[in-house]
Amino acid sequence: MWLLVLPGVILVVVYSIVYGSKSRGSGRFIWHYISRYGGYLVPIGYIGLMGYFFYEFHRHCLPLLQSATHRLWIPLNYPIPIVTIIWGVLSDPGLITRANHAKVMSVYPYDRILFMPMNECRTCHFEKPARSRHCSTCNGCIALADHHCLFLNRCIGANNYKQFMAFLFTTLYIFIYGGIVTSSILLRLIPDLLEQGHRGRDLFRSILRVGRGYRAAACMLILCVLLGIINVVFIAAQVKYIYVGATTNEVTKWEDVNELMDEGKLYMYELPAETKQSIVLQRLSDGTWHRSLNSQEQQLVSKYKAPLVQITSHESVHNIYDEGFRRNLKTRLCSPNWK
Repeated sequence: MWLLVLPGVILVVVYSIVYGSKSRGSGRFIWHYISRYGGYLVPIGYIGLMGYFFYEFHRHCLPLLQSATHRLWIPLNYPIPIVTIIWGVLSDPGLITRANHAKVMSVYPYDRILFMPMNECRTCHFEKPARSRHCSTCNGCIALADHHCLFLNRCIGANNYKQFMAFLFTTLYIFIYGGIVTSSILLRLIPDLLEQGHRGRDLFRSILRVGRGYRAAACMLILCVLLGIINVVFIAAQVKYIYVGATTNEVTKWEDVNELMDEGKLYMYELPAETKQSIVLQRLSDGTWHRSLNSQEQQLVSKYKAPLVQITSHESVHNIYDEGFRRNLKTRLCSPNWK
């Protein structure tokens, strides 16, 4: 990607040197568009690569298939990953605006562990809703923020998680189907080569020498296996996060919480279970706290006369966003109507 962005960066630098102070406004203008739209090079490059692989397969591998059903069905699958990535690129991740801010605030409660009330976003200048995150690339706060996906050049959030998962599963489908088809092409060839005495590396070299179609099939099989494994890892991670009721962003935060707990730096006010609230504080090395209680928290502590105790067990800290796998999945896939 940087090979494509670098010429634009060099252009800005040279322009600034030649034209001096007069170039500052123009230089900032050019750099703004490079940083804003340069991310689209990744999905464009992905579409270009997939298009090239489909072209090579259609031209050199498809004629080698004996099954007429495969020869008819395979071309119908070419648009699937391209359509899903475009669907994802054009999706709204769940951008929080002043128009929908109040509705987003009402969807998820603050757990007072990962997300605190009365915490203002310094860029958007409004209170951060629970489970949100500001993304400098997307230039806004994202509801139910998961992560920023380079392949879609979009944050993955409340409104486009289904597009992200559709992209992952359709890509995996293409890799699995492609692996099956290319392996079937090679399996017809391998017995003859084995009879001729080819073994090990010599067998692989012989496949590459037979013809371009078999060479393309061998290369695509390797790609399908390797990329398919990576895809499975991504999907497995997302399924795990859905199971535990956390986003990728929240999993990272929970890792920090667990680390502080193991170091004995985490404390909480013991509130009754019916409040479904936790007030967690971190003790710093100088004995002070990382933050002070806000007015709402002070009222809760005063009302229930909650004692401050050290957290020594992971069971003491409850993830209020975990509602069971089915409801967690529904939360991620079904976008709230807050537009």
